[in-house]
Amino acid sequence: MKSNDKINYLQKQLQIIKNYYQVRDFDSVIQKSRIVLKQFPDQIVFFNALGLAYKEKGELDLAEETLLKGLKINPKEVNILCNLGLISKAKQKTKEAAEYYKRSLKIFPDHIPSIVNFANLKKDLGLTDDAIKLLLKALKINDQLSEVHINLAIAYKSIGKFDLTKKHCEFLNDKYPNLTIADNLLSQITDYSKNNEHQAIMVKKIVNKDLSIMDEIYLNFGIAKSYEDQNKFELSLEFLNKGNNIKRNSLINYKFENEISFFNNIKKLNKSFTFTKNFQSHKKFIFIVGLPRSGTTLTHQIFSQHSNIYGAGELTYFNYLMDNLKLDLILDKNEKFSLNEIGSNFIKKIDSLNISEEIIVDKTPENFLWIGLIKLLFPESKIIHCKRQVKDTAFSIYKNLFQGSSYGWSYNKDELARYIKLYFELIHFWDQEFPDDIFHSDYEALVLNPEAETKKLFDFCDLSWSKEFLNVEKSNTPIDTLSSAQARKPIYSNSVNYYKNFENLTDLFSKL
Repeated sequence: MKSNDKINYLQKQLQIIKNYYQVRDFDSVIQKSRIVLKQFPDQIVFFNALGLAYKEKGELDLAEETLLKGLKINPKEVNILCNLGLISKAKQKTKEAAEYYKRSLKIFPDHIPSIVNFANLKKDLGLTDDAIKLLLKALKINDQLSEVHINLAIAYKSIGKFDLTKKHCEFLNDKYPNLTIADNLLSQITDYSKNNEHQAIMVKKIVNKDLSIMDEIYLNFGIAKSYEDQNKFELSLEFLNKGNNIKRNSLINYKFENEISFFNNIKKLNKSFTFTKNFQSHKKFIFIVGLPRSGTTLTHQIFSQHSNIYGAGELTYFNYLMDNLKLDLILDKNEKFSLNEIGSNFIKKIDSLNISEEIIVDKTPENFLWIGLIKLLFPESKIIHCKRQVKDTAFSIYKNLFQGSSYGWSYNKDELARYIKLYFELIHFWDQEFPDDIFHSDYEALVLNPEAETKKLFDFCDLSWSKEFLNVEKSNTPIDTLSSAQARKPIYSNSVNYYKNFENLTDLFSKL
């Protein structure tokens, strides 16, 4: 093939692959990339495309293997190094991820994808100040890039600097009006009962025929929140139902039947695991678990006020087991996922945080799935289970848009109700297994009588208590969850029985 013909062919194939990638047809990306690489095995850009497609499909080992082949061809290819950082992070290998980003930035200090991904790694490790420094560096290199402004808005929101969140969102609204993630971020920090200017902007955008599915989702949830602030509950629910329907339909690979199988099998976990060593750590652990929107963030913020406690937020370490162990692998005693490896990798992740405090609080709600595993790994750890009035919990879940494809069951009222039933059954199971090891913290009691309830919490964890711990609005601990705005306020109780505002407008509550 002549040189010009080769260039034209490769450019055409790359554009085809990009088109497949944009519509998330990763099987076609893989097929096309393989064909090109078979003919031109030195074309690194196609190794990148192939590796990222495997990553999107959750095939992380194949993704890593593919990218490492590309790296052998050119060890200084920064895009390969950057994407290997993404894969390592997805595999919970945070130290390796950091090293890949450092290698990339040593070769090309102004490589913005590496800077942004390194910043996100830092943020996920709770090092929000470091993340912001990296993002501000990227902003100096190019102050027009949307991904830099989005990530800065998210980072500032997590530490309660809502004025700076607003500044970056307003830049995005002006420069990239179709990038509606900025509208969704703004909606989370705006009180529309006092200012409805942004509501009018969102309502105007929603009629645009050229919106992507994700843009529609962001806007519907944002508009729903704006009408809720104005006590226009019927209008709010109208947009909320639309947003949930579109989001659920977009999750084409999600099957609720997998949840049922997973819950059925997970009860056998603590009987199928064996390990050959004790996991020594100089740290003590408190795990705060429960359904989303059940008070886990508030409880985390209260504990984080203690001078000897590091509030790590949602470490989400055990979540990867849900993908990698997929229902039956663990029951087949696959050595790849031995208890030894799981425990050792968790300790490595903790050590990578360089935490000086003696006690670490992890508030990943889904850890209620892994209570048996946690008690096997760390028998001295404390488990706080946050529970809330079920109708308030269910509606709060239904009205919020979660990150990525997580909580696929939350966008359909039938599936939401069925998942809550599975959750209750599993909590009952853990209570039978560990009758004295789980403290059930009642959200309503906590917000109505915070002093008495927090004393019980701290007593359960063998910790000293101070009234100062109740001043959660003064906390500097980053909050990366949907509760980042609410948790910056003093403890309040007006969310108790909040579902009643919608009780006559939806059939959700009858399903519970």
